[in-house]
Amino acid sequence: MKLTAARRAAIEMENNLRNGQMHTTEDVERGIKTLCLNIRSRLLVLPSKLSAELATRSNQAEVFDILHEAIYEALDGLADVNTSLADIEGSDGKDD
Repeated sequence: MKLTAARRAAIEMENNLRNGQMHTTEDVERGIKTLCLNIRSRLLVLPSKLSAELATRSNQAEVFDILHEAIYEALDGLADVNTSLADIEGSDGKDD
């Protein structure tokens, strides 16, 4: 009886994997790694993107506003997980 229950659970898990209702550990790790790389790349681009403009500003409030806006723009770009994953993978963000 325990063997039958275990077989049924294994079959259900396999069906959930096949139907996309469950993900493997490798898929989750790859997704997290991709998302972290995307966050890293979006933040690392900020100095080169903003340095010329910030160099011309002497008002601390203006510098703050420019940095604040750029950071929120980068974070907004990460809000959609599929887009965030696609940015790094060069795909539509969905597994093939």
